[in-house]
Amino acid sequence: MSAPSKADLKALVDGVIRAQGNDYIKDLLRRKQLPIGTNKAEFVEHLKAAIDAGEVLAQDIDDWLHEVEGWGNQHIYLYRMSIADAKHPLWSDQAQLRRMVTTAGYGRQWAANTSQAFDDTLTLTGIHALDGDRLRFEWHQGVAIEDRAPDRDFTRYEGDELVHYKAYLLRRQRTVMRFEIRPRQRLAAAFVQVPASSKDHDAAVVAMWAVVGCVRSESAFRPVNMSTVIKKVDEDTRPGPLRTNMVRLITPGAWIAYGAEASSAAYREVQDADEARSAVATMTRFTGRRSNLLYATSQSGDRKAKDVHVQLDGTRRRLWVRAQLTEVQVWELLSLLASYA
Repeated sequence: MSAPSKADLKALVDGVIRAQGNDYIKDLLRRKQLPIGTNKAEFVEHLKAAIDAGEVLAQDIDDWLHEVEGWGNQHIYLYRMSIADAKHPLWSDQAQLRRMVTTAGYGRQWAANTSQAFDDTLTLTGIHALDGDRLRFEWHQGVAIEDRAPDRDFTRYEGDELVHYKAYLLRRQRTVMRFEIRPRQRLAAAFVQVPASSKDHDAAVVAMWAVVGCVRSESAFRPVNMSTVIKKVDEDTRPGPLRTNMVRLITPGAWIAYGAEASSAAYREVQDADEARSAVATMTRFTGRRSNLLYATSQSGDRKAKDVHVQLDGTRRRLWVRAQLTEVQVWELLSLLASYA
């Protein structure tokens, strides 16, 4: 893929970058010591000016997108690696990894710049060896988003009829799918932005494993038991970043549920509910079916800590993060959840 031109980068600003949260765009501006502004229109104006001046390069944007695009607002499948496999020398041998990837027919994607990838279908765009032993596979799919632009509406006569036209701006955004292997943490995860309700979701996961299999088979990654995580998080009453808003626990032939009426509250913050749950001293025969958690993110730069809604699904062994986060914040969450399994 050829290096993007300044026009390409500015088109990226109008599409993918504009689609990111304001706090994340301000981070990019601040990182490059650029004027920030007070709203998204000014952020975009300053970014384009910096691109024209050569102060923001393609690599700057690519690095930033790897950190913020496609993290959160997705379903995640979390996996545990065996000790032996996590310690395998393959993960720190980039030359061997590249040979395996190339042999499988994916040599063009090795260390590829993915900022300009806008394929109409979900397409493998990059395979990256990171920090000496992390390996990341990335897929992208370009989509056109219509933004209403009422200031560009107009009305005119066409023959004897008065016709009113409503204007929309077409912006290019992307769906992102990733699979990342982190041997030091003995963890791996699949990040899928294709909606779980879509028939394409399961097909995307199957296609993902077909590619990841060029370095390790699916059997090398054991799904983290979300049923156990649901139950143990609910039982943990220590102060921490995870609080249970709602939980459903099951046993053969029955289920029980606890929940707060307000979506922004933990049910144990209601004294009567906390006492009712605490009165059940042992629930060894119950497992977790589903829970809604409030995850308090860590503060980063000007981004304040916030509660993010996370849904755990014990049956399908996956979680749904319902807000945009950064790469660091997502992996902090995954590491925490894995500690309960």
